[in-house]
Amino acid sequence: MIRRRQAGFSLLEVLVAFAILDVSLGPMIQIFSRATTTITTAQYSRAAALAQARLAAIGNAIPLHEGAASGDREDGFAWEIGIVPIELGEQPSASGLSDVVSAVIAYRVTVTAL
Repeated sequence: MIRRRQAGFSLLEVLVAFAILDVSLGPMIQIFSRATTTITTAQYSRAAALAQARLAAIGNAIPLHEGAASGDREDGFAWEIGIVPIELGEQPSASGLSDVVSAVIAYRVTVTAL
């Protein structure tokens, strides 16, 4: 009686295939993870630089008044600025400085890069 060879894979062939897959996928997943981290870090750095530039522009290109401003940039980030006056509480009066201190208005400036 002649035995016919069965079609399909043996258990040993499947285990060898999984071992090869495991050895090759491990480094590939690490490479993709590092690339994602690098891209995220680069985007964070660009957003922080944009926020810093907008903060530096307050008082020059952007007036220092209560309110909000926003805009878009070419590199894909939008920005928002919020300017709110804040109370400073009572300042101790020094010789002749009480009039100057009462004339100072403090603002809380919030810059967000989206």
